Amino acid sequence: MKKRGFTLIELVAVLGIISLVSAIAIMRFNIIDNFKANIELQTLINDCDFAKMKAISTGEDYLLIFDKNSYSVLGASKYLNDAEIERNLDNIYFSSYNSEKKIRFNKSGTVTYPGTIKINVPKGADDDKLVELRVRVGLGYVRYKK
Repeated sequence: MKKRGFTLIELVAVLGIISLVSAIAIMRFNIIDNFKANIELQTLINDCDFAKMKAISTGEDYLLIFDKNSYSVLGASKYLNDAEIERNLDNIYFSSYNSEKKIRFNKSGTVTYPGTIKINVPKGADDDKLVELRVRVGLGYVRYKK
């Protein structure tokens, strides 16, 4: 009676080759960096929504203040001098802002300083991908467009 199948050594060799090829592909195509940049973009959108909801729930204006590699969320009154959220960005950076370098959410959820904030997402050594964070008046919609 013949036994058919693969030996353990053959299976380990195939798994090793597959692991090596996938590791090279991940490093070559910057999959991890793109994933981290998308997480930072989504966190920025979530923080904008947080500021809007916080302004509506507390009845106080909330600000998002931008710097080149960071942003912070804080209340606009004199009693809230400390930022509730401060984020330093590692994978994206702001290349241009609206005229005030901030977004202000009123207690009704509307936006005082609307505009488009341009965000650069590094793709490789010589080029960047541009993403626009669009803040609209009305109900304070904040979305990004690639």
